[in-house]
Amino acid sequence: MDAWALVFDSTVEFSEKVPHLEDAASLESSNAAYSAAGEGLGGISLEPTAAEINGDEASITYNVLFGGTAAYEDLTGEIQRVDGTWTVSREAYCGFLASARTPCS
Repeated sequence: MDAWALVFDSTVEFSEKVPHLEDAASLESSNAAYSAAGEGLGGISLEPTAAEINGDEASITYNVLFGGTAAYEDLTGEIQRVDGTWTVSREAYCGFLASARTPCS
């Protein structure tokens, strides 16, 4: 759940996200746009509320916060363990960014 929250926090430095983000090198400019969009909302973050782990995959239930206030609740996403590290797929990351009106380039 920590990796999920870290990757989607618009205020976290990209270098901290890299180990937990599939194909991170190609997503740096998209992350910069997401961070800029988050500034206008007081920051965008995802607050995990539950995780259902099945081997190397997990389903995360989470709330989306704008400026620390819940805007959307009880959403779900998937995360995978790759070489021992919980990693958000490029597809999941770009899908969320698209919903935040900052699609991946």
